[in-house]
Amino acid sequence: MRLYTFFAEIQEDKASIDDRKEINHLKNVLRLKKGTLVRLIDGKYEYKAKIEILNSKQVSLSIIEKSVDIYSLSKPIDVFFCITKQSSISEAVKHLTEIGVSAFFPTLSRFSFKSPNTDKLSSISRESSKQCLAVKSMKIEKSVKIEEINFDNYDLFIFAKERDGSKAISQISNLIGNAHKIAFIIGPEGGFSREEKSFLEKKAIPISLGDRIYRSETAAVAVASLIKEFL
Repeated sequence: MRLYTFFAEIQEDKASIDDRKEINHLKNVLRLKKGTLVRLIDGKYEYKAKIEILNSKQVSLSIIEKSVDIYSLSKPIDVFFCITKQSSISEAVKHLTEIGVSAFFPTLSRFSFKSPNTDKLSSISRESSKQCLAVKSMKIEKSVKIEEINFDNYDLFIFAKERDGSKAISQISNLIGNAHKIAFIIGPEGGFSREEKSFLEKKAIPISLGDRIYRSETAAVAVASLIKEFL
């Protein structure tokens, strides 16, 4: 039987859920009771726990079992996502969390939108991680300009391009397999400017997404999924 999942504060063999939204969902939506078994996560481990105290301000639980994280990817993957309209970036965060991407950097380019609500994106990532049995949620970082990206922080940085003669991602599978930390960048709906393309081609390895033109969130999910296969 699959257990409901919640983020919790863990202290040895005890746990607590203090977030009011989580408590309301647990108590008034799911209508869980004292004695119910649930799954807890804290970003490092997963736990099976039993509800001991349940009220409108706090949920206290006893830990029954602690398990190591078997769901996270073997290597960190970060995505630099040039900001599109809020609905698109929300979908990207949801699905990239499900894939197991480590960190999401909203990225400012010439044709991108203004900085998004990162608190909202963090909430979306947390909810997605609970639904897909992840132990960690994807970290939502502060917005960064393309020229401010620390490319040296990565063993492999991929520049995804559309309708271009660059290599397919399968042709750099050996680079993906040997890298310890990987990142990729996805352009906005208007694409990159000529200057941005020239800059990125000097800093990253360009790969082709084929002849089709994809939505930004679709391209991000496609690249993350392909990288995952070659880890």
